Amino acid sequence: GDVEEEAVIKLVAKTFGALPMRAAAPTKFKSDRPVVFRKDKTPIVLTHNGEANQAIANVYWPVNIDPDADAQGARVMAVLASVMRLKVTAEIREALGATYSPSANVSMSGLYPGFGYVSAGAEVKPQDADEVIRALEKIAASMRAGEISDDEFNRAITPSLEVLPQNATSNAYWLGLIAQAQSRPDLMERSKIAAIEKSVRAVTKTDVIAAANKWLTDAAAQEVRVVPGPGAGRKPAQD
Repeated sequence: GDVEEEAVIKLVAKTFGALPMRAAAPTKFKSDRPVVFRKDKTPIVLTHNGEANQAIANVYWPVNIDPDADAQGARVMAVLASVMRLKVTAEIREALGATYSPSANVSMSGLYPGFGYVSAGAEVKPQDADEVIRALEKIAASMRAGEISDDEFNRAITPSLEVLPQNATSNAYWLGLIAQAQSRPDLMERSKIAAIEKSVRAVTKTDVIAAANKWLTDAAAQEVRVVPGPGAGRKPAQD
């Protein structure tokens, strides 16, 4: 309210408005160096020299989805990861009591098309690593079998919808939106709140089960364990 509208218009015309015209066609950045997952699914075992009572048990499932080309497919995978997170928390933390920090996430790349993955895992005691790995793969199998309750599905969808009104008052959201206005108008349109809400509401439980059957297979699963090495738990030598 301290600046006159006409003064702002003139200032913008002299600064941002005086910048050279950009190319009309948006630039889309794609790597020409393909990144792929290893074909050998032999379990990976890494070691650490930290605390002897700490280990990590993870399972990764490759996902070949380009979020730029298949935005709705990426949205389905986000919901799938949310459902899996609920199941992992219930099974690993509550049933097995193996950890207080289980997780399940999905990552997809527009820069490296096809290089995406669903991951699930937890920090556990070394003796629990194998049991946790088996539990994670059992959860994937249950999702393939369609064992997703209405409650789980709704709990996975609801937070994504509840956060949308907050975005409307968030500077970070609006800055991210306008940053793509000229270079990626296609992304800007589907990043609008109304478009996101429509996309989330369009995801069905059937979509999630189908995605689980396509991506969360036993053959695709890559097991990774990080366990204590020979030097774990040793105190550093004193000078």
